[in-house]
Amino acid sequence: MMNIIVITGAPGVGKTTVLPAICERLPQKNGFIDGDSVGRTKPLDIELERLNLIQDNIYACAQNFQKWGAEWFVAGFVLPTQEKIQRLTDALKKLDCRVHIIGLVADKETLSKRNKEKNESYGRDPGSILGAIELDEMIKEIKGIHIIDTTALSLIQVADKVVDYCGI
Repeated sequence: MMNIIVITGAPGVGKTTVLPAICERLPQKNGFIDGDSVGRTKPLDIELERLNLIQDNIYACAQNFQKWGAEWFVAGFVLPTQEKIQRLTDALKKLDCRVHIIGLVADKETLSKRNKEKNESYGRDPGSILGAIELDEMIKEIKGIHIIDTTALSLIQVADKVVDYCGI
């Protein structure tokens, strides 16, 4: 039976950065995908239809990795509401697998700093930092997910907390 780890969090919280570090700790046959890459989108500028399309693409990738025989599949994307988490979880459970949902969060100062640096390096609008803070607060309110505060943690510590929570 395949295990799936879904990592959600606001932009700048560390989802994309931590995905490879998590996969390094998993058994050999695993796969991972960054939802931003699947849809080539900026998470703060996304409409509902496109968000659903990206979730469907994550599901299709999980299905393909399962056919390949993967033991673990890890996906990261901004899923800021109970409804969005539930939609993806319901789809993934059709694959007869175990699904672990983890929300990465950070304090406002840390999130602002990370997004400011990220936005400067990508030439993005610094105003999107406020959107990231709002998303972070929304993710903290989602019920039934495991929250990891990345504020004072290194990449390695975050990856270790994820695999510990998933029982790896």
